[in-house]
Amino acid sequence: MIPLSSAAESALAALTNHYALLGRDRAIDRLVASIEAACERFERERGQFYDSPRPYPGLAELGLRWTKEGPYWIAFAVTREGPIVAGVFHDGADIPNRI
Repeated sequence: MIPLSSAAESALAALTNHYALLGRDRAIDRLVASIEAACERFERERGQFYDSPRPYPGLAELGLRWTKEGPYWIAFAVTREGPIVAGVFHDGADIPNRI
């Protein structure tokens, strides 16, 4: 799997804790599966990737590649060391105010 940035790790931890507090273990499993599937698609250059999440075209200036996997927007950045997961957001999140 593609490594996660510290921001993506924090988002993943927050979402996991949220679902755990609600007793939603299957939601945690789906979250992890969504990230893994998006990483696999990114590595294989398959599927649709966008310059920004559709509801937020202004985020294109960040230079990230975004994809929608299940109810999550997942952002990728390409660095000298290789790709990283730059962010993980539930589609109901106010993404511009969480970046």
